[in-house]
Amino acid sequence: MELDVYIEKHGSLVEQIAQAAEQIPSKKINWKPKSGCMGWLMLADHMAVSRKWIYISLLKGNAINLSSSIFDESKYANNGQESATRHRDSWNELVDLLMSKPVSFMSEKLLFMRGYERTVEHILWFAYEENLHHRGQLWIYARMNGLVPPTVWGTEEWGEKFPQ
Repeated sequence: MELDVYIEKHGSLVEQIAQAAEQIPSKKINWKPKSGCMGWLMLADHMAVSRKWIYISLLKGNAINLSSSIFDESKYANNGQESATRHRDSWNELVDLLMSKPVSFMSEKLLFMRGYERTVEHILWFAYEENLHHRGQLWIYARMNGLVPPTVWGTEEWGEKFPQ
C-alpha cells in the first residue's frame, strides 16, 4: 500500500469534513431532515469519534466495542468548532500511529467488525469510504439549510454552470 497516497487522500477529506463541521450554526446542531436521522453535529462528529474509538483503538491492538464507542453520546462534541478540532487531532494521531509502524503492518490481519478478519490496508480504505459517504450527507444537510459547503470538485457552482 502506498501510505502517502492514503494519507494525502484521506487527510484532504478529513479537512473538508472539519471545515463543514465549523459551518454548523449553533442553533442548528441538533437539526435533522427527519426523525430517525442523526442530528447535524452528531453526523459531523461521528467520523471523528469512529476514527478515535474504533480505528485508532483497533490499530493499537484493542478489540472493537461499538456500544462504548460510537453509541456513547458523551464522546461527541458540543459544537462545530470542537468537532473540527477533534477531526484534525484524531487524524494527526492516526497518521502518527501509521508512520510509527513498519510497512508490513499494512498487510497484518485484524479482527474487524462482525468478526471478519481484514488487513490494516482494507480497514483504512473502509474508513476512507465511510468518510466519503458521511461527507456527502453533511453537504446535503448544509444545502438543506441554505449553506454552501466547502468546495470539493466545483460542484458548488452547479447553479451557475446549469441555470434553470
